[in-house]
Amino acid sequence: MEMDLPDTLAEVRTQLRAFASERLAAGALRREVEGVWRDGLWEELTGLGLDVLALPEARGGAGLGRLGLVVAVEELARADAAVAVALALHAVVRAAMPEDGPDGPVGMALGAPGGEGEALVAPAGASGWAVPWGGGFRWVAADGAEPAPWAGDSEPLGLRALRVGRLSTEHAAEAPVIADVAVADVVLALGAAALGSGEAALALAVDYARERRQFGRPIAEFQGVQWLLADARTRLDAARWLLWRAASEEAGEGEARAARRACVEAGVHAADAALQVHGGMGYVREVPVERHLRDALACGAFWGGVRADR
Repeated sequence: MEMDLPDTLAEVRTQLRAFASERLAAGALRREVEGVWRDGLWEELTGLGLDVLALPEARGGAGLGRLGLVVAVEELARADAAVAVALALHAVVRAAMPEDGPDGPVGMALGAPGGEGEALVAPAGASGWAVPWGGGFRWVAADGAEPAPWAGDSEPLGLRALRVGRLSTEHAAEAPVIADVAVADVVLALGAAALGSGEAALALAVDYARERRQFGRPIAEFQGVQWLLADARTRLDAARWLLWRAASEEAGEGEARAARRACVEAGVHAADAALQVHGGMGYVREVPVERHLRDALACGAFWGGVRADR
């Protein structure tokens, strides 16, 4: 059961689901491994107007608002959560900037003001980053700062197709102030991406359970498997209601964080259930179940993490 969407948004949702399946899914593993977006993907996304989906019509956008943003992010995340999050960060930051803002994709630094933070941007290259500073945000142009390559002991847990690195923000004090970035929009977008990852994992599990046979019949007929999948479906649907309500009512950061937490928990639960259904096959990289689990977990790690959502 789902909330009813306005006709325009319902049509956008249907189109994006088809686009994600046909255009994004096949290259998701390559983008994660290489960290490179090929084939003019970013230009194709912006050419479809996805970067201005939530922007008011008066500013040249589609005027579908916050609800339009989270619906789009979820559908794209079913194929590639990294692409969905990159697009969402770009859309939220650009919405807070003047109309004559910089060209090209923009990103956001997620770290302590005045220190070094993780910068998330589209791999296609960024014009700059919105950096939290003094309760607001400042614009750090790419010619003044560049994220260092990921220097951890291992790769990022999930969302690996994002360009993630350490961004020094020590000179942000001299950078120009931009309008307040809607933190609630960022948090809701991350929740939507986790939800999309969970939905994709659940769909794979249902298909696999119908095909895999044990004791002469599909494992989908076993009650234990049915309960796993039913619980996952229930949690995903409940989380979506909370997400759409928060997006529809222009909720504040507190309500957005509650929705993000519910979406991350539902997405992780669904992906974990999908791993159990797949067994050892779920850990093979060519089967994207394990990637969906990692991406859902990563969506709960940024911007204070789900612990800050409580």
